[in-house]
Amino acid sequence: MSTSTTEDRWIVRAAVVVASLPLVISVGLAVVRGEWMAGDRSIMGLFAHDVFTRNPPLLGTISTLGNYTEGGAQVHHLGPAQFYALAVPDWLAGGHPAGLLIGGLIINLLAIATVVRFANRRLGALGAAGIALACVG
Repeated sequence: MSTSTTEDRWIVRAAVVVASLPLVISVGLAVVRGEWMAGDRSIMGLFAHDVFTRNPPLLGTISTLGNYTEGGAQVHHLGPAQFYALAVPDWLAGGHPAGLLIGGLIINLLAIATVVRFANRRLGALGAAGIALACVG
């Protein structure tokens, strides 16, 4: 693509902000209201907390796929990368559930920014804006 202009940069930045707002608002409301994880999400929090212990997670979360295998073999999702990614925000928050929410928010904001940056390089500012808005849906 051709070199970007100042106007193009503002279009891309505005699109990233618009795509990020629903995430920021929902996490902010959850933290203010004290809406914490339950079920599988709370188990992810336990595993994230275990990263800095003597027994860090080496497998992904347990899958219900084992319920459908012959003999009921225990099946896990792929790897513990999500736990390691959330371990630092969990640790910084002192184990408070808000740390996991904010950690998830940061990961998703980085994902949006990365997708829009690559889209901008390939499709230009308007294409990147369209991709950013697709991230909202």
